[in-house]
Amino acid sequence: MEHEVRHLDQCIREIENKVQWGRKEEWTNYHFTRLSDDIFQSTSVRLSVSSIRRLLGQDKSYKEKFNPQIETKNALAKYLGFESWSAFKEKFNKTNPSKTKISRRIIILSGGTLVIIAFIIWMGTIFYNRIFPEEYYFSGRNLSGYHPHTAAFHYDISGLHGDEIYIDFGELYNPTGKLELLPKTENIVTHTYFNSYYYNVLLIYKNKPIAHEKVLVLSDGWDGGVIQNNEYYLIDKALLINDSSMNISASEAAIAGVDTTRDFEIEYKNVADFDITDSKFSVSFDVLLRRRFNQNNCSFLEMLLLATESDAGFKLANTGCSSMTSFFAGDSVRNGRYDELQSLAYNLMKWNTIRFDVSDNTAKLYVNETLIYKLGYTQSLGSIKCIHLKFSGYGIVDNVEFRNNQNTVVYNETFDNK
Repeated sequence: MEHEVRHLDQCIREIENKVQWGRKEEWTNYHFTRLSDDIFQSTSVRLSVSSIRRLLGQDKSYKEKFNPQIETKNALAKYLGFESWSAFKEKFNKTNPSKTKISRRIIILSGGTLVIIAFIIWMGTIFYNRIFPEEYYFSGRNLSGYHPHTAAFHYDISGLHGDEIYIDFGELYNPTGKLELLPKTENIVTHTYFNSYYYNVLLIYKNKPIAHEKVLVLSDGWDGGVIQNNEYYLIDKALLINDSSMNISASEAAIAGVDTTRDFEIEYKNVADFDITDSKFSVSFDVLLRRRFNQNNCSFLEMLLLATESDAGFKLANTGCSSMTSFFAGDSVRNGRYDELQSLAYNLMKWNTIRFDVSDNTAKLYVNETLIYKLGYTQSLGSIKCIHLKFSGYGIVDNVEFRNNQNTVVYNETFDNK
C-alpha cells in the first residue's frame, strides 16, 4: 500500500505538470470538470468530477488516503501516455529507485554547516525579494455580454520573475481558450467567446493561479449544443423547441455535423442574472431521456449550477447504474463510485419532475416530490449565474422554474409559444 501511494502521488504530480493549471489546491470545479473531459477524450474512460477531486485530495469530506480501483489507475496512466498502470509504475521505479547505494567516501556535512548554509540562503532570499519585489496587476474589462463577446484583460507582469506566465481563458472545447503565454512586453490581451457560459479566467504563475476574473457570456434564453470527441457543435436556437418542449433531435444533431452513430452528449444552458443567492432557492424542471444511447444502457442526466463563489449540482443515472451518480454543493461532494447513492439511480426513460432545493446550507434533491438525497455544505455558493443540463444521448426538458428566498417565481419557461 505504501508503494502504491507513492506511485499515485507521482502520477498526480505528472498530471499537474501536464495540464499546467497550477497547484491542485488552487483548482476550481472548472478544472476538475475539464480534467474529467480531457481524460475521457484520451482514454474513453469517464472519471467523475467527484472521483478526481477525491483522488487529488481536494474533497474535504474524506480524510483517508484514496486508493482507486485498477480501472481508474489504468485510465490515469493512459492519459499520461502509458499503456497501463503497471507500465507507469515500471518507469517510476526505474527513475525513482527506492534504495540507493551511497559510497562511504562521501563527506557528510556537519549539522552546523547545514544550518549556516540554510541561513545564508534564507537571508539571500529575503534580501533579493526586498530589492526585487514580485508585483503584478490583473483586471478584466467588459466582463459581461451576449455571445459572441470579447473580454479584455489588462495586466502588468513585469515585476514577476521569469517569463512563463500564462492566462487560462476558461474554455473547455475551444483550443484557443486554454493556456496562453502572456508576453511581458504587452499590457492587454483580449479573447472572444462564441458560446454562452460563466467562465473562470485565471492568471497562472509558477504553476498556480495568482488572480482570476469571471466572464459572464449571456445566452438570451436557452442555448443548446452537442459534444463529441472534444468538439462542440452549437445547435440553431430556432431548432431547440419542438412539441412544446426543449429537445435536440437526431436529424438536427446530424445537420450540425455530429456523427449520430457514435457516442455524444447533449447540453442545454441558460446564462443570466437570475437574482438568486444560496440563502434559499429552488430549481425545478420536467425531464425525459428519449432513448438509451450507450451500449451499457447507463444513460445519465446532469445538472450544474454555476455561481459566483462555488458550484452545486447532481448527476442521476438509469436504474442499476448508481456508480455513475454524484451530488455536490459548495465544498461537499459525494460520488456514487465510493458512496452508496442508490437513490440517485432512477428510471429516466419516463417523465420525471426534478426539484433542487437549497436552504440553511443544505441542498436537497426531490424526484416527483419525493426527497431522494440531501447534503450539507459550508462554502457559500453566492449568486446563481448559469444552469447547465447535460445528457448522454437525447434529453427532453420542459417546465423550468426558479424560485428565490421569498418562494417567488423569478423565472419560468414552459416552451409553449415558441
